[in-house]
Amino acid sequence: MSRILTITPGPAVDYATSVPRIVDGEKLSCRSPRIVVAGHGRAGSILVMETGRFFCHAPVVEMRSRIGAGDALLGALTLSLSRGEPPQEALRWGVAAAAATVRTEGTALCDLAAVGSLLPECRLERL
Repeated sequence: MSRILTITPGPAVDYATSVPRIVDGEKLSCRSPRIVVAGHGRAGSILVMETGRFFCHAPVVEMRSRIGAGDALLGALTLSLSRGEPPQEALRWGVAAAAATVRTEGTALCDLAAVGSLLPECRLERL
């Protein structure tokens, strides 16, 4: 069973400066999370695990509401992992779901078609 820890730093935090702190996630004990995900708003999200660190750049979208974006990221990431996808691919799905959600009005959530259309724009970078 995968354990996931998500972190959402404040808006003034740059993902590049957060990596050194999150890198400590590579020294996880057996009772710690196996995957650490830190969301960085419009920029994207970081994934840290014992085998590597990745940043997924978010697609540029018109933001209408931030409500539910973090929930969408975590939900899509978890669903993707439960389907056997590698964590890096799960991160891409999560970032696409978050981006699709911010395009919706108010508390509306994204749908699979919207997420799928943004997935190709979610560029993964190994750190």
